[in-house]
Amino acid sequence: MKKTLFLILFLLTSCGGGGGEGSISDNPAPEINLSVSKTNLLVPGNTTLQWSSNNATSCSATGDWSGTYGTSGTEAINISTFGTKNFILTCEGPGGSNNESISVSLNSDPLYSYQWHLKNTGQTNFASLSEGTFDLNIEDVISSGITGLGTIIAIVDTGLEITHEDLSANVVAGKSYDYSDQDNNPEPINSLGDHGTSIAGLTSAVGGNNIGVRGVAPNSKVVGFNVIGGSNNTTSNMIDALGGASGGAETEEIDIFNMSFGSNMDRFFPSPLNASFEAAFKNGVDNLRGGKGAIYVTSAGNQWSFRENSNLYFCGPNYGVNNIAEGFPCWDASFDTKLTVPYVIGVASLKESGVRSSYSTPGSSLWVSGFGGEYGNNQSYSGFPVVGGNNPALMTTDQSSCSAGYVRTGINVGSGLNINSFQSGSHPENQNCNYTSTANGTSAATPTISGVIALMLEANNNLTWRDVKHILASTSDQIDPSRQKTYLTVNQYSWITNAAGYKHHSWYGFGKINGVAAVEAAKNYTIGSLGTFNDSGWISSGTINANFASYNRTILNNSSLNVTQPASSNGKIEFVRVKISMTASNPNHIGLELLSPDGTTVPVFPPYTIITNNPSSAPFEIGISSLYGENISGNWKLIVSDYSNDGIAGVINSWQIRVYGN
Repeated sequence: MKKTLFLILFLLTSCGGGGGEGSISDNPAPEINLSVSKTNLLVPGNTTLQWSSNNATSCSATGDWSGTYGTSGTEAINISTFGTKNFILTCEGPGGSNNESISVSLNSDPLYSYQWHLKNTGQTNFASLSEGTFDLNIEDVISSGITGLGTIIAIVDTGLEITHEDLSANVVAGKSYDYSDQDNNPEPINSLGDHGTSIAGLTSAVGGNNIGVRGVAPNSKVVGFNVIGGSNNTTSNMIDALGGASGGAETEEIDIFNMSFGSNMDRFFPSPLNASFEAAFKNGVDNLRGGKGAIYVTSAGNQWSFRENSNLYFCGPNYGVNNIAEGFPCWDASFDTKLTVPYVIGVASLKESGVRSSYSTPGSSLWVSGFGGEYGNNQSYSGFPVVGGNNPALMTTDQSSCSAGYVRTGINVGSGLNINSFQSGSHPENQNCNYTSTANGTSAATPTISGVIALMLEANNNLTWRDVKHILASTSDQIDPSRQKTYLTVNQYSWITNAAGYKHHSWYGFGKINGVAAVEAAKNYTIGSLGTFNDSGWISSGTINANFASYNRTILNNSSLNVTQPASSNGKIEFVRVKISMTASNPNHIGLELLSPDGTTVPVFPPYTIITNNPSSAPFEIGISSLYGENISGNWKLIVSDYSNDGIAGVINSWQIRVYGN
């Protein structure tokens, strides 16, 4: 009998019968799941806390938030100050209480406040003047968490300091190349300032590391190809660096090739683009990025004016020293033959007021405008360009140490480098001289475009090179809307709305890049919507010897060229090339226009450039972006204006057209 009672008692105890221990088992402590949408922010903005709990009846918040909350929910939190915020959620229930915590950081880049091209608040960036609040409009993109992650940008330039404190974390190990030393360290060619290192900082300086500056795409990866300034600056090496057919493993994974350089300028119409270069670009867009095509981005050039014999010249009918009254450029973007092919995005430069930087070369081939600023000067001295000099330039990386780079000790003011207090060496905010405040030129504008493209590719990595160009043409902002020039009844430059509705200006391309609009369009883009890429090939007039009169505008009606829409295509233009052989006594007095089948007349070459030689011995080419989206099919006409009054007729020996489209 005793044994039976003992067994019953044992079973009751094992089943939790009686006492406080049984109460705890029936009412466990709350379980909490607390998460946050973004743990690391690069710009002030919102993050969203989300939580759920079991075995809880109420919750309360402490730390960097407060209040009483339900057992599940969401809460948008605004993070506006730098540093780390801690959010604690405590939930209570019959079984007791429990808590969970999570941290959110708003990370700083000490010199970010000077980077007006990223967020323009009217800062001078150590210059004397600031005249506007235009920028890339990317802060909302960065705030959303898109930072260029997963993209690789090649800086094809003079070098790259891959160990720089603000770049090294974003450098792809072992993928850079120095064509002079033939190794994977593209060290700068000298210690007097490295162009490539500054360009890389504009695209890919690490964001939120509490050091220096921030790139447009602060989580993009970067490699450097030192091919411009060294002893092996050869055509074959450049083709290799651009991912040509002979390109090695270094170029296979590249998404964007940043080319912040131009052709050497001289007083002649350049010959057409070297066939090997064109083949390299064609290989890149056909085969790189898994067949989606590499994105080639290049500078338009800094040759609005020119220097000769220590004099600064501006061009016009009576051009001379410091003559700026007529407002004609001395050069055209087509003088850089990279810009005469459809595979390259040509970039013009803007200053902070949203108008052309004083130096930026215009042309019908330009695609989009970025920010290169002006000269960043706050000192007055002779020998430095006056036009735009006191407006801000860009803040970016420089060669490390105060014994190297654009910022270094012992620079004379007259050098054009020591032009503001930040550049003086050992500035309190730049004690190691690792950063410069005077990056400018279309060289600097180009990486701002490359950076935005990196953001677009993170948003949609399936974009082809053509998709990228299409989005930029469709989303860029018209700026400086009243800018125009009519001379002798001919529209030399203005905003033109073509028959497809696209607005284009020879100063600005399709306008100022709009980061938010471009990234949103990338997110929602339908891959394949452009259809198949078509190339008409060259269509030639043959020898025509068409005369045009002195001081007259001539439409070559009898020498029109007919282009037929390819079968199974949309018949829409993406790019046009024109090749011209001409004889003229004053070639720099010749202006050219193109009349499309849809009836749009666009200026494609301005008069009063610095061209002096007779180009009849070799044809020259012009690239034309402004007719994007118009119809391919129909008759194309060339219009020639001779602005000299010398009584001598000129001759168009022949002309050709090549139309690319879908």
